Amino acid sequence: MPPPRIIAAGATEALTRCCAFRKFLWTPSAPEIHDGFLYLYGWAARQCGVRLHGISLLPNHYHSNVTPTRANLPEFTQLAHRSTACFLQEALKAFGHGKPPCVWDKRPTHYMRLMDVGASMEWALYLRLQAVAAGLVERPEDYPGLCTPLGLMKNGVVAVKRPRWAVTPDMPSELEVKFAPDPVLARGFGGDVQKAVHVLEKREREMVRRFAALRRRSGRSVLGPEVVKRVDPHAEPRGPRRRGSAPRYKVGGDVMESLGDLRQRRERLRDEQLGFREEHAASRARWRAGERDVAFPAGSYEIRVEHMANVAEPHDHAELCAPGEPFLPGKRSKRVADRSKVAALVDAVMDDLGLDDPLDVTSSPDASVGAAEEADDVEASDLESPPLTEGHPDMDRRADGSERSGREPSKRDKPKKPS
Repeated sequence: MPPPRIIAAGATEALTRCCAFRKFLWTPSAPEIHDGFLYLYGWAARQCGVRLHGISLLPNHYHSNVTPTRANLPEFTQLAHRSTACFLQEALKAFGHGKPPCVWDKRPTHYMRLMDVGASMEWALYLRLQAVAAGLVERPEDYPGLCTPLGLMKNGVVAVKRPRWAVTPDMPSELEVKFAPDPVLARGFGGDVQKAVHVLEKREREMVRRFAALRRRSGRSVLGPEVVKRVDPHAEPRGPRRRGSAPRYKVGGDVMESLGDLRQRRERLRDEQLGFREEHAASRARWRAGERDVAFPAGSYEIRVEHMANVAEPHDHAELCAPGEPFLPGKRSKRVADRSKVAALVDAVMDDLGLDDPLDVTSSPDASVGAAEEADDVEASDLESPPLTEGHPDMDRRADGSERSGREPSKRDKPKKPS
């Protein structure tokens, strides 16, 4: 039995989910594929009160950065993965690729809480540079699928038309998917979101140049958008699956934080996580013995939702179990991050995005070499379980060639629980 996960309201989380059998099911072979994912992911976020900060959908996995306003992150991922899986099954069948029996891996969605500005910056760059690091394209904007620009974190809105498959009548014909500033990142820059995005975009351009230099020295080249679009969705990587433990939180460092302070903070977080598991196990033993008035530690989710058990308040000085602080636009801190110091915190992302060889794929009639690098660290949820069109527009264009509009989203009715 896996250890329980800490679910807290307002906690900024990095999400990862892989396709079943590592298949390239989300190959951006047609505009409707990634547009449909964005529509349904944004619809699930609106239903569950989840704020989106960034999404990167690679052919065989996706990453996103979200902040749930309520302690209901598993409800959101269940709804999002169920709806996107049903959509993709019907879309691939309609496009002549064959309907896959399942879309998402049976391992649960991996949640990783971003604890500080350094962690948020590293993850934002990781989302943008995945396709470049895997050798698919030269620049993130060249990727023919869903890789949201950093500028969307400045309260950007993307309007997407409702997909033709796996939708219900209550879904709008055009959904305005709203993106919000990452609250951890915004607080690290003293509330100056404009400056935070500027620093990230500058760092992104620098790292794209580094990847290009590495390829030139090694004599390699990228696959290119047209080759990526021709990869068979039922193909899979030839290389072995990458193994490793999945961290539940990430600490990258705050502004002017010394290495000693950073080390002590990591130790405190590790002790807090171990303490949560021990308290949860002790409370569960008492619950199974018949004590229904026992209080589970703060951050307990499944026992609270399924059995209406009591949950205690967070301990003093708790970080993982404590709710996240919301970002309030217009209220800036007097402590504004220095641009050069914060940019230096994200050098470690180069290690996370090591330039691997482009992966060979099997059973691909259109391309001899493959698509995306598989996600490093994932765990699973038991909650779950196309002839091609010409060309693929950039993310800021819809399938019919018209520009996506940017405007304030309209209000929706009260969110409903997934069926």
